[in-house]
Parts: sequence; structure tokens; C-alpha cells
Amino acid sequence: MAEVKAETLQLELDQAKECIEKLTVDLELLKAVFEKGNVCEEGGDGANSFKVKQLEQQNLRLRDTLFRLRDLSAHEKHQTQNLQREIYKSLMKN
Repeated sequence: MAEVKAETLQLELDQAKECIEKLTVDLELLKAVFEKGNVCEEGGDGANSFKVKQLEQQNLRLRDTLFRLRDLSAHEKHQTQNLQREIYKSLMKN
């Protein structure tokens, strides 16, 4: 029971960290755009440049998340297989 709660809290912590990371990257990109003086009216080069950089960063975060989910899925599959083997062994003993 405590293990499930710990896993839930860890997932919530990871989600919060990802949100903070996203906001930090967005802030840094905005600072860079403003410092370069590329701030134009809506639809200008500065806005497009920011949007492109923002999408690139989002793609990187999504890719990293996909890799983490892949690893987590493989780990869960491995645990499930181990539990199935243990159950099978215990049934064969009885």
C-alpha cells in the first residue's frame, strides 16, 4: 500500500518537475527574444522564431518522456514476468 502511494507521489513529482522545466525553457526563450530585439508584431519573425524554438523544446521533452515511458513499460513487463514465474513455481510445488 505504501509502495503504491510512493509511486503515485513520485509520478506527481515528475509531472511537476516537467511543468517547471517547460516554464523555465519558455521563460529563457522569451528572454532571449527580448534581448535580441526580435520582438515584432504578432506574426513577425520574432514571434515565429519563438514559436519554432518553443516547439523544438516541446519535441525534446516529449521525446524524453517517450523514452522514460518505454523504459518504464519494459520494467513493468519484466516485473510481471517474474511474478508469473514465481506464481507458476509456487503452484507446481503444491
